[in-house]
Amino acid sequence: MLLSSLGFAIVALGDQTIYTDSVQNSWENWSWDSTIDFNSTAQVHSGSKSAAVTVTAAWGAFYLHHPAFNSSSYASLAFWIHGGTGGGQQLQVQAILSTTNARPAVSIPTLPANTWQPITLSLASLGVAGKPDLDGFWIQDRSGAPEPTFYLDDVTLVASATPPPTVALTAPADGATYLAPTNINLAASVGTNGHTITKVQFYDGAALLGEDAAPPYSLTWSNVGAGSYVLTARLLYDTNSTLDSASAAVSVVSNSPAIITIDALKNRHAISPLIYGVAFAGSAAQLADLNAPAHRSGGNTETRYNWELNAHNHAADPAFVHVVGIPERAGGAVAQQLHVLGNDRAELAALRIAMKREIIQQPLIGAGRALPELIQEPRAIIPAAVRAAVRQITPSMQASVLQIVTAI
Repeated sequence: MLLSSLGFAIVALGDQTIYTDSVQNSWENWSWDSTIDFNSTAQVHSGSKSAAVTVTAAWGAFYLHHPAFNSSSYASLAFWIHGGTGGGQQLQVQAILSTTNARPAVSIPTLPANTWQPITLSLASLGVAGKPDLDGFWIQDRSGAPEPTFYLDDVTLVASATPPPTVALTAPADGATYLAPTNINLAASVGTNGHTITKVQFYDGAALLGEDAAPPYSLTWSNVGAGSYVLTARLLYDTNSTLDSASAAVSVVSNSPAIITIDALKNRHAISPLIYGVAFAGSAAQLADLNAPAHRSGGNTETRYNWELNAHNHAADPAFVHVVGIPERAGGAVAQQLHVLGNDRAELAALRIAMKREIIQQPLIGAGRALPELIQEPRAIIPAAVRAAVRQITPSMQASVLQIVTAI
């Protein structure tokens, strides 16, 4: 604690006024168990008003609060105080961090009557030098009883004569991700600005990881498990002052295998039976020779089916052969027509009408199903007996209907 007996207000460039004739700079009255008159004219140090304070119960206090701020730019708290007509008040001063963290109290001498005196307390003595979350001061009864009225004026935060030091966490980068288990290298840069640097401490939240007393300031955090961490560097300087860096959030993830779940029942669509088999096949041997997967009743003009769109193509396709079945004739003979059509839909329709039977279509699959050089496009699937007959037909006849009669 530093006491001053100067006869003038302590105000300098960069100082922050807390109270002069009124509460200023976003400071607020949070006093308890006391009566406060911010417009008193009974005793005035400067300006036209002062704050008259009457403590009405034991441990009552004059409390001024501010949204939390970094105290590094300030060196001390200064104010003028008057003991009123009776004097004798026994008071103490405390600074507060983050609303609830009251720092150790500093007592001031018992107030004399009818006298203004200046009080200057260093922020270091109040335990709040270089803190990122200073948010208030109170002047409190320390006798355990009500106190008579005293007066306050020219309450000021005094700027530091030298700029504060600086500290920055340079590694790891904010948002960095690591694979567990891992080692994380922490590093900090420091600007002294004329201050005496004691050391740099590295924290994960409130947990101290380690410290370094000499530049370059660094630390290796070993064998870090999976989790999320908030890392900071804390600078200790000028014996009791501290300054925290901006934090860096990092993640350490486990090396567990990725699990992909496939729902085989989701968005299922039945495959259309239109794409399988042969309608009205003559025999099992015929199905086997065609490599047909099924024998079904009913014909159709299906050539392609899109299961994703549930759509099908009724066009003739040069990759299919179209066979027209003819009713049995006397003697057990069956006449079969093989028609190499390409994409001639009109001819297909005419054949359907003439034969009064549905046309059977079969895709070109299986080994040894190609015709010789006589039929080049499309390449058809034909039983062996039919292939032998086709070899006797000239190429010019391949665009018309071929009637081949074989005995079953």
